[in-house]
Amino acid sequence: MDPDDALQAARRRFGNRGLLHEKSREMWGWNRMDELGRNIRHAARVLRKSPAFTAIAILSLTLGIGANTAVFSFVHAIVLKKLPVAAPERLVSITQQNEMFHMENCCFPYTFYRELRRQDPDFEDVLALNSAEVNFTDHEQTERLSAELVSGSYFQMFGVHPAAGRLLDAFGDSLPVGRTR
Repeated sequence: MDPDDALQAARRRFGNRGLLHEKSREMWGWNRMDELGRNIRHAARVLRKSPAFTAIAILSLTLGIGANTAVFSFVHAIVLKKLPVAAPERLVSITQQNEMFHMENCCFPYTFYRELRRQDPDFEDVLALNSAEVNFTDHEQTERLSAELVSGSYFQMFGVHPAAGRLLDAFGDSLPVGRTR
């Protein structure tokens, strides 16, 4: 076969030389880096040409990243982070379901707590708590606050230690309501 005819036949058989060159570059992975470089240069040119758009884009990114950081921090603190107690896997919550009022975690009397604490050897310790709305008065201002009424073992069971002074203890459970030692 004539060399010119052989070259033409080979080109027809193998295909476009430029296309093969591009495909081999893609296989080596440099094409993606080249494309990334071109995209960054193009974005810089566009942002330089329109400063108002650039300011809005940067402000939008800042707000979006800030909002996501705040939401993730909240989720991390509430959902993902372990309880700050000595052995959170050993905590148990006892609830009662009231079928008549369709309520859960309802209405354990304080005497039930005292008897459970006194008689049940299966629990290392028992605590009681109840949510309440209270009035807080400071001079002439009164403010409505949410509070928790807790038993004396509350802080000890969660391993909380005071920075100064003392915390509620089990002795406080034996005092009548409204009295302190």
